[in-house]
Amino acid sequence: MSLLLSILITSWAMTPHPSTDDYDSITKDSAFRKTISTGAFAGLTTGHVYYEYSKKGSGSPLVLVHGFSVPSYIWDSTFVKAKARGIPVLRLDLYGRGFSDNPDVPYNVELFANQVVGLLDHLGIDESVHLMGLSMGGAVISQIAAQHPKRIKTLIYVDPAGFRPSLRSTKTQTQIVTPSEVETFIRQDFPTRSQSQMGDFFQPDLYDYWPALYEPLLNHKGFGRALLSTMKNSRSMELENKVVGRATYPVHFIWGAQDQVCPLDEAQAQIRKWIPRYQLHVIDQCGHLPHIEQAPKFDAALFQKILNRP
Repeated sequence: MSLLLSILITSWAMTPHPSTDDYDSITKDSAFRKTISTGAFAGLTTGHVYYEYSKKGSGSPLVLVHGFSVPSYIWDSTFVKAKARGIPVLRLDLYGRGFSDNPDVPYNVELFANQVVGLLDHLGIDESVHLMGLSMGGAVISQIAAQHPKRIKTLIYVDPAGFRPSLRSTKTQTQIVTPSEVETFIRQDFPTRSQSQMGDFFQPDLYDYWPALYEPLLNHKGFGRALLSTMKNSRSMELENKVVGRATYPVHFIWGAQDQVCPLDEAQAQIRKWIPRYQLHVIDQCGHLPHIEQAPKFDAALFQKILNRP
């Protein structure tokens, strides 16, 4: 384990976390927010958003959007390295994840996209940004780019969701989750959810600390509802990705060659069809999280080839 990673894990462990003995029990209210010693909170229309923003440096900001379940700590190393290179960098917890609120609303890509744009507005970031999305974050950045093309300097997908042809049509009504569905989901899913995060890695034995970082999230009230609602409201991003394909800003994909969560071979045909000008950076010997498993290669692709900031 690198010294940097050790420091980041220690910092996370020192942040107050609730016990994992009682699922869905901790309300993320003002008292909870006072226990968080890192980052900051922005009170937006739908709820409080946890974020970390380093605005020192030069050039367009790099905005990091995490995926379906693991919140912004998944970007720890990338955030630190961007700061070290003098790149203004922002990361946040999407609603229902991490330290951000878990509002009682439908969780869909529109909610998350509006959250990111709302935070940019709150922080006064009105220039175009390098927008990077991991996994489900790929669907989020497609939605943002389709709705707000002038805010995009570069679009960067990391093992993204939203490109599989099997996803249902965009023309669907909002799917509501019931309390009984949430109760069943928590009972059946939560006991194994932390350990299931190991499936993101090509060599999981090297990351035995990973589930422990995730376990406190299971105690946050509304987390199960947020995950279930997100699953029920996921959809094809075909229309939005076609809009991205007609734009002129650079579009890059960074992909782990052994990714079993969002396999490249299941998505590449759609990418070619929808965004033909894309540039692809495939990284071998890693799964769904190339920025963690193959950090030097990922950093070379992101900072040197894409952002031109060695």
